[in-house]
Amino acid sequence: PASIRNEETLVPIRFLLQLPSEVQAGDYIILTGPPGYDFAETPTDVGRFALWRNCLSFIDETRGVLTPPTCRDRQVRFIQEERILVNEALKATTELFFTSAALYPALSVSAVENTFQVEHLRYLGEEVELVASRTQAAPPIAPRLKTPVID
Repeated sequence: PASIRNEETLVPIRFLLQLPSEVQAGDYIILTGPPGYDFAETPTDVGRFALWRNCLSFIDETRGVLTPPTCRDRQVRFIQEERILVNEALKATTELFFTSAALYPALSVSAVENTFQVEHLRYLGEEVELVASRTQAAPPIAPRLKTPVID
């Protein structure tokens, strides 16, 4: 069964990714959240859980230059497709500013695990080049209680 998602079950998160170099055709920007986060919309078919899907509550705050990312579990993925013209405004920026949401984590994680990782990858045919990466501590978020019964 699909889970019900409303404002009380979502954690809104604002991201500012400052890249050391411009985005080129074929580049991927992949953000991975802490264990327990889920940025992806619930699929209507259970067989689609492993696929990349729309992200929850995505808002581009980078002057409208971002192509909406796709999400899977705790990952957010931006792709600058090779088969389309590189967006000149995106090519000229090294900052990606956006808001998305994740489900409240269902588990507590240690301070070591409570991090976001960002990777800027460049696909060159069969080769993959890591252009840049960074790991950043996440603010602590406690899991929500399920409906408590109080007598």
